Amino acid sequence: MTKQHEIRRQDKLNIDYDRGLENLPVVKNADTRANYADMFKAFGDETRLKLISFLTVAPACLCEMVDALGIANSTITHHLKLLERGGVVQKEKIGKFTVYQLTDATLVHHLLELLTEGKRCE
Repeated sequence: MTKQHEIRRQDKLNIDYDRGLENLPVVKNADTRANYADMFKAFGDETRLKLISFLTVAPACLCEMVDALGIANSTITHHLKLLERGGVVQKEKIGKFTVYQLTDATLVHHLLELLTEGKRCE
């Protein structure tokens, strides 16, 4: 990018946006875009990554997550809602407990591997 950037006219921008959607047809639909955004948002926070890591071992109720991670109940509840919205975790009422588990542990492992490809975090 050695030459100066030229601002495109609106008609050209519209064409380029449509072409971009053709390049990534999976995000062409607004609902699908929102679902992907929610899913990736689920992985975008350290606390949520701690919860995801904990749930890779076994399903857990809220009180277990609070005890294991030492994070406030209200904070974990907030993050679990975002993880649910992103489709990463699901909950089930079992007796008096609400138990959370990963929706698809294999998918979680693959996504985390993809996120670290090319950039190894130490």
